[in-house]
Amino acid sequence: MTSNEEEIIAEPGKEPSVDETDRIIISFLQRDSRTPAAEIAKRLGLSETTVRNRIRKLADSGVIRSFTVNLDLAKLGKAVSALIMVNTKKEQLEAVKELSAISEAIEIYSLTGEFDYMVKVICENPTELEKIIEKIRTCPSVEKTTTFVVLSTVRQGGVVRVSSKEITF
Repeated sequence: MTSNEEEIIAEPGKEPSVDETDRIIISFLQRDSRTPAAEIAKRLGLSETTVRNRIRKLADSGVIRSFTVNLDLAKLGKAVSALIMVNTKKEQLEAVKELSAISEAIEIYSLTGEFDYMVKVICENPTELEKIIEKIRTCPSVEKTTTFVVLSTVRQGGVVRVSSKEITF
């Protein structure tokens, strides 16, 4: 290991240390989580082993939560996306449990402002969407819903800038 290839070791109970090299590695993986460690290593002037170790430590520490794929949902028969805004009664913890139990709810956000939660759902058709909305409406903690159907996706899966360096892919 060279001086540029220091290992980052998180102490138990402390947040993992993430340096600029880790941030650049994360930038490559955000763009394409299948980028080979050898390619990243070559671009950074590091050994492949060092890059693999850093990726493993970032994953083990929870900085990287998953490696995933970006799907064309329409080709999989899931052509309807909707954002369902939810107002709840006072039982916020119960609402979280109830909304989380709905399998079609792929993302749930707690919000400030007019609505308490936003639930993103993906389904096959308007009939299925109507059934999902009804599932949400019948949750005991849900007071009201407002649904927005997505007509088209303008931008999805953007890359969060985590490095101060400009990275060319």
